[in-house]
Amino acid sequence: MKDLLLAAYSKFPSMDEGGPNKVISQIISGLDFPNYRVRYISKDVNAFLSSQLKGNYPKISFKKNVGKFLQSKSALYRSIVTHPLYLKKYFRTAQNNFVRLLSEKIETNILHAHDARAFFFLKDIPARKKILSIHSKGKLTNDLNDYFRFSGSLEDVKQQFEIMESEALENADVITFPSLAARELFFKEKQFDLSKSRIIYNGINFESIRTFNLDLKAARLPVTSKDCIKILNVADHIKSKNIELIIETIRHLRDEYKREILFVNIGAGPLTVNYKRLIKKYNLDLSVVFLSRLPNSAVIGLMKAFDYFISAGERVIFDLVILEAMACGMCIIARDDGGNREVINDGVNGYLFSKNDPEQIASLIIKTDFSIKVNAIETAKKFDLRNTLLPYFELYESA
Repeated sequence: MKDLLLAAYSKFPSMDEGGPNKVISQIISGLDFPNYRVRYISKDVNAFLSSQLKGNYPKISFKKNVGKFLQSKSALYRSIVTHPLYLKKYFRTAQNNFVRLLSEKIETNILHAHDARAFFFLKDIPARKKILSIHSKGKLTNDLNDYFRFSGSLEDVKQQFEIMESEALENADVITFPSLAARELFFKEKQFDLSKSRIIYNGINFESIRTFNLDLKAARLPVTSKDCIKILNVADHIKSKNIELIIETIRHLRDEYKREILFVNIGAGPLTVNYKRLIKKYNLDLSVVFLSRLPNSAVIGLMKAFDYFISAGERVIFDLVILEAMACGMCIIARDDGGNREVINDGVNGYLFSKNDPEQIASLIIKTDFSIKVNAIETAKKFDLRNTLLPYFELYESA
């Protein structure tokens, strides 16, 4: 039996999380557990896991649940928790939590960290193989710039992250990226030994998605006619996601093409108020709905009820949500950027746009050939977890 230590910066493995913790939960779901003893560590927990993702997780406190609710609903609360004074205290507390959780002696055969900060804290643990998986869009500090209004006041935090990331890259035996575009983007910003890198694409549970059904009455979406064009987007409200461009496209479809539109965004972030002002300005209140962040099951349910999935984001590494939308048989319209090019063949299994031009995007929607959905589903099938997890397991077996 091999000891496997999986690590992320925060929270717990969950299929309803995005990024690292979703990938970790997928790895756990596919592991041959009789051959592995699995421990998971983040700033929040140090626990052994079973194949059902069960571990000695501390219960999420009432305070944290309230905070999570307010994060998605209250602009005032978001302004408080994104202030530099609060963030510096948060990151300092996170560091102290890691140190506290590592007070006991930990030994493992394989260390697999899905965040450079987590790897930094664990780098001195003896292990036969140390794996670092990069899920960020370039350097870690990019997230600070995207999500926090006063990121310029966090220079000391940024410097600390830079040091952590550099030491993690230096000490890792293998560094994985979810796409060629992800590796290229990262390397442009931070050089490392490319010979240590491997591309391991993210994957989806294809059969589970194809057979999944969900009653959407709880979503309370506006009643639409059968001719309504229903468009879905899953993206946080930050500048790089270009949600404003999609709102402009919705306006164009209504005003120039005289079409009934329902656009639903699943996400939240610092620009929510700005987008709501724009929606009000264009009188799109009945056409645009923001649903905040939702569990993955609810996202899949909406995908099955909508026609189009639009992704306008820049600096794309490799979006699991596009694979999920393909598996649901949606028509994909995405920016011709980064990882999108590695999964979407323009005009064959989806459509790519290159300019921030609402007319170009609206034209793609109006002229869609829905027969390409068949090719989209076949593409998604190739990224089933049974295929995409194998490279991770091969790394573990070689330790």
